[in-house]
Amino acid sequence: MSTSSVELEVKFRCKDLNELRKKLLDMGAKPIDSVEMVDVYLQHPCWNFAERDEALRVRLIRSSQSQGENVEITYKGPRSQGWAKARVELVVKADNFQRTLQVFESLGFREVARLAKHREFFEIDNVEVSLDMVEGLGEFVELEDRGAGDEGLRRVAERLGLRDLVRETYLELYLKKMGARAPT
Repeated sequence: MSTSSVELEVKFRCKDLNELRKKLLDMGAKPIDSVEMVDVYLQHPCWNFAERDEALRVRLIRSSQSQGENVEITYKGPRSQGWAKARVELVVKADNFQRTLQVFESLGFREVARLAKHREFFEIDNVEVSLDMVEGLGEFVELEDRGAGDEGLRRVAERLGLRDLVRETYLELYLKKMGARAPT
């Protein structure tokens, strides 16, 4: 849910989101929201985002706490190497999901993947914890820095017993599962 320009996060596979949710609440984590998301990843007409380690996503968000829908356009820059992934993330709001996709398609961008997920947000120790159920991929936990830094992410991961680190993005996991190469 961040609109910051640099994202610092780490992702793990999770065997049981219900168990992890209970652990978070027992640790005093604050529930923030529960949302349904549809992420549409687009391919640039003139260069390959995968080769440049970039992504362009249009996201539709339906929140349990608000009426209506929100739409975000997100550019993600190349990832840095390290335990936690750091990358430029630029987010702008839009007001119509289908029209936004039509604008990009009219400019030559094409859809390469559409992923649906249920996400629950929690906050603990300046870390945003996202419990994700990604359709076709399974259960994951993302920890995103909200002032805790790399060490804070590590501490929360340890307290939650998270060990199955995932370095790939959801798009990369999806393409791998579908047996597809990164789009060109």
